[in-house]
Amino acid sequence: MHDLTKVEFFYRLIQLLNYIQCLEGSSKSISMGDRTYVIFQFPVNSFLEFIGKPKTNHYQVKKLVEFLKSLQTIEPIL
Repeated sequence: MHDLTKVEFFYRLIQLLNYIQCLEGSSKSISMGDRTYVIFQFPVNSFLEFIGKPKTNHYQVKKLVEFLKSLQTIEPIL
């Protein structure tokens, strides 16, 4: 079960990266020391529509929000 969760996480991450490539004008950069971070803002239901999930399904929205929050705990990749 743990491996399936990892596979689902990485699959969703790849979907998110593809979605971010399609976004225009919804990001801003912030610099902290010698690093620059990019912040993306988008409606969750827009991403759900992009991946082919029903954007009005409360369960799907909740799962996606949990996924997006989990990304905040990942260490930056250098």
